[in-house]
Amino acid sequence: MRTVKPCFYYQHLMAGGSSNAQQGASIRGRWPPGALFIAATPPSQGRRCALKLGKRVHMTTRTKAGENEHRFEQLFQRYAPNTALNGKKRYKRDNVEISVDQSFIHEGVEYLVEVDSANMAKLLTGQYVLLNQLYTGNKAHAFFLLVHTYRAYNPRRTINNLELINKEVYGGTGIAFGAVHIDQLSEGWADDVSSFLAMLRHA
Repeated sequence: MRTVKPCFYYQHLMAGGSSNAQQGASIRGRWPPGALFIAATPPSQGRRCALKLGKRVHMTTRTKAGENEHRFEQLFQRYAPNTALNGKKRYKRDNVEISVDQSFIHEGVEYLVEVDSANMAKLLTGQYVLLNQLYTGNKAHAFFLLVHTYRAYNPRRTINNLELINKEVYGGTGIAFGAVHIDQLSEGWADDVSSFLAMLRHA
């Protein structure tokens, strides 16, 4: 009888595909977040299982992200009613594209808001790089504002990453940035967006 050695199949492989996926997949026991156990199932069955679960995970993450974006919008509109939210912003060059969840303008600065619903410091660092490359306005009058919603996440981690990129890649001339946890916004602030911006952690 042929023995099949187990291995791990990670969520990010679902989109790109992998030779591991052809071995089939099934969920057994407890494993690291985002990981699936590869078992000896027929290739077609394994692919169907991975595809189905992949869609389920994607939909759940997307729903949570949408809820957090809505929560931020409600808090912002409640405590800063005199500052309009201008919605999502998208920047594109050739086949490369980047976007942010919300935006607003205050005292001549365009704030590009990203609501982070997971532990995504590395991805946010990449987003910061792409914004610096693709932003079509005056970078001196732009601000990348990160609102973290992941439980007990320390915004300082994001600031450290962006500070390194700004220093090493852009020589300190990159888009300004700051981060805050959404729980801080729930505590309430004055009816002025300046009170909100004062909560941000900076480099």
